[in-house]
Amino acid sequence: MTDPRQRAQELIDEGHQLQADAAEAGLYEKPEELRAVYRRAIEKFSAAIALDPEAGEAYASRSIAAYFWGDSVTAKADVERVLQLPAVAEDDYLVLANPYRGEEKRRLLRLFLTKVAPTSYVHFHLRLSLARSYFSDRSHQAALQELTQLIADLERPEHSEDHGLLPTLYLMQSMAFEALADYTSSITALQRRLELPSTPEQQQDAWCSLFRSFLRAGRTEEARAALQLEDRFTPRDLHLSRTLLSALDDRVTATSAELCALAEDEENSLAGYEKFCAGAALWKLGERALAEPYLRDFISRCRDNPREWGVTMRWEIATAEALLA
Repeated sequence: MTDPRQRAQELIDEGHQLQADAAEAGLYEKPEELRAVYRRAIEKFSAAIALDPEAGEAYASRSIAAYFWGDSVTAKADVERVLQLPAVAEDDYLVLANPYRGEEKRRLLRLFLTKVAPTSYVHFHLRLSLARSYFSDRSHQAALQELTQLIADLERPEHSEDHGLLPTLYLMQSMAFEALADYTSSITALQRRLELPSTPEQQQDAWCSLFRSFLRAGRTEEARAALQLEDRFTPRDLHLSRTLLSALDDRVTATSAELCALAEDEENSLAGYEKFCAGAALWKLGERALAEPYLRDFISRCRDNPREWGVTMRWEIATAEALLA
């Protein structure tokens, strides 16, 4: 007869395998099929718990699957049960706080930090989650303090491994500085990020952010100089940045038709940044009837997402409002 604990572990492994197979099959791009996988995994983990009520790994695994399935009640209940049981895999702590928000989430993250090795990548990622939690609550000063301390700790000589976090941390630090209207410090953070080893995509993203920070700080000449390094930008970011700068310089050379086409071509843009750049240029061309709906749409999108775009696009919102005033 199979030992109940052994069978429980087999069921846990089967649940994990279902999720691994789903990832390999690309089901994360197919929400309905993925939900079915999570449901089946939850059934496996629940069966394991029935066989071994002390199986902390089963509760942790079911909590994670339930969260992604959309059942936050079960997810939270399982987290509370995990906390009463022997230690689970350190990696699980990275997602067990997902169902929670605000100070409740931060309470759990701080608790998890006491359960993992202080030099492990899990430790540093938990601290990153802590900073993100403050940022989500618009507690930008608290987020900045967490990020600054985390950066300092990772850059200590004894930490030869930054776990790939420093580029992300400097970007988030720059965003926190911008939320506090400290644009000079934001630029410094981005320049430090550019000194770090990173992928070409990360470099291009950093240069685009630096260009925008120069504009927000009123350092237009430095923004203009940055655009001379054409290979540091993606073709699309270069086009958008030049369009915006031409509007600010009152030197728009694009036609109304070209600018309207740009405004309507929102490739991977949640905030409608294309509408802002093209709208500003159209306004400077005197095409105010064309520009106004684009600028108002951009402002509306940012205000509808105050935790993110309402912060990172604050200068752009003010610029659009000034044009419309």
